[in-house]
Amino acid sequence: MQGALAGLQVPDLAAKGPGGLPVILFPAIIAGSALLVLLGSLLPWASVDTAFGSISVRGTEGDGVLTILLALAGGAAAIAVVMARKPMAAIGGVVAGGLALLIAAYDFIDLARISGDSGGLVESHVGFGLWLVLFGSLAMTGASIAILATQKQKAATPASPSAW
Repeated sequence: MQGALAGLQVPDLAAKGPGGLPVILFPAIIAGSALLVLLGSLLPWASVDTAFGSISVRGTEGDGVLTILLALAGGAAAIAVVMARKPMAAIGGVVAGGLALLIAAYDFIDLARISGDSGGLVESHVGFGLWLVLFGSLAMTGASIAILATQKQKAATPASPSAW
């Protein structure tokens, strides 16, 4: 078993990134936020109240399928950053988080439009799942950018000790 793990490389846990935070914290944030996006994609994104009753719409009944795929891509980026010592893999986290953020923002706007266009006959409310996708995608994008900033900072100061 030890032979299989011999080639495994992990970043220096004591290295510091932007704001003096430990570098290893950022991939953990990416992974955690990817889990938030994944969980939020499975939960209700909206509830719609009409004169005939109320319905709840889960993320998987629409754009949540895309955000699930983006959450998986963000998680894979976090694993690549840590396990393969490839900080540039954080670009995948920026792309996945950014796209999930755009989808969440679009759905927020769309829900407001539905309520506004109905003349008061339909009232929509943002569900907990869409909030999780929004905050998770923001965190994923931010942590990925922090990793890339650390890499850029390292390239700008070649005499500094390697964080990765």
